[in-house]
Formats: sequence, structure tokens, C-alpha cells
Amino acid sequence: AIQGPVTINAALNGGTVKLTFANPRLPGAIEVLKIDEGTEAALAGAVFKLWTAVEGEDGLEPGAVISTETTDGTGKVTWTDLEWGSYFVQEFTPPTGYALSDPAIQGPIVINAELNGELVELTFANPRLPGSIEVLKVDDNQTPMGNVTFELFRDANKNGVVDAGESLGQKTTLGDGTATWTDLVWADDYKVVEVSWPTGYVPSGAVVTGP
Repeated sequence: AIQGPVTINAALNGGTVKLTFANPRLPGAIEVLKIDEGTEAALAGAVFKLWTAVEGEDGLEPGAVISTETTDGTGKVTWTDLEWGSYFVQEFTPPTGYALSDPAIQGPIVINAELNGELVELTFANPRLPGSIEVLKVDDNQTPMGNVTFELFRDANKNGVVDAGESLGQKTTLGDGTATWTDLVWADDYKVVEVSWPTGYVPSGAVVTGP
């Protein structure tokens, strides 16, 4: 940031010594944090793409992919040494067991002089994909049995009995012998019990625990 020594003498003959100072632009950086929507725990294994921004019919839109990165154990990916300009970040593949963030694309993100080289931080939160439990009821000959009722419950106290507040509802098997509960949250205490059975049969006699 210093030029010199600059000599002023007779040889200049009253002229001007011209000095030029050229300033390099501070590059920018973008950091993504990937978290569980409910717990805010960091998530590894999410794939992100960094895009340039180009002018489209409705304003800036993603142009070309600069790079693709995957979140590590800290839930982060970082792009550094970015030139001044506009960018988009897209979640391309969510971690196993999760749906894409909504929105899955953030931007345009502007890298310019005002940032003064500071990091731009983005957060993408992923909802968990719900699960399902399907019961198949068959007789001794493996023939599907309809009209058999089962109950799904969360056995919070691990006693194997449907206590107050634990039931998630009863389902009766269809003609193909199946009964299904959907949109189940993540948990490890689901149990299924047979609560009614056709005439001429005895109950299975067991509370079924996963997986």
C-alpha cells in the first residue's frame, strides 16, 4: 500500500509524478447449514449445487452449475473465493429419510463490495418423511384373512399394553388381509395388537413390535 521513494528534482522540470494504486476485489463466500426441521440437528449427506445467476424473462434465474457439494457431519458446505456477482444455491438431494427443503432454491445471493468479504450464511431445513406400518393377516395355510381388527399404539412405558392416550387407532383388514397406518412420525415404540378375529379362529396371542 506504499509506493516510493518518489523523487522530486530538477529532472522533473516541474512535471508531475503519477502513481497508480490498484485494489483487488475481496472475494466472497457462501456457507449452507442443513438442519432437521423439527430438532434443528445438523444433517450430513445433503447434496447442494451452486449456480451462477443469469437474466431471465422474470428476472434473475439459475444459469450454470459452478460446483456440487455434500454436507459433512457438521451439516455444512462452503464455497469460497467467489467473484462479485449473483448466485443461487439449490438443494439437489436431501439426506436419507428427509424431504427436500421448501424452498429448495435460495437466491439470488449477491456478492459485492458491501459484503467486505464477509461470509453469507444460508439455512435449509428438511422435514422428515413419515412412515407407514402394514399388517398382513393370514391363516395357517397363508391365505389372507379379511375383517380382522388390529390396533396400533405407542408403548411409551414399554409395558406391552394399550394404556390411556397411547392408541393410534384401529384398522380392520381388507380382503387381501392387509391393514395400514400411514403418516407416522419417527419413533421406536410402535406396537400392533390383534383385538378381534374371525369366528373359528384363536387370536395370534402376541403384541408385535418392529422393526
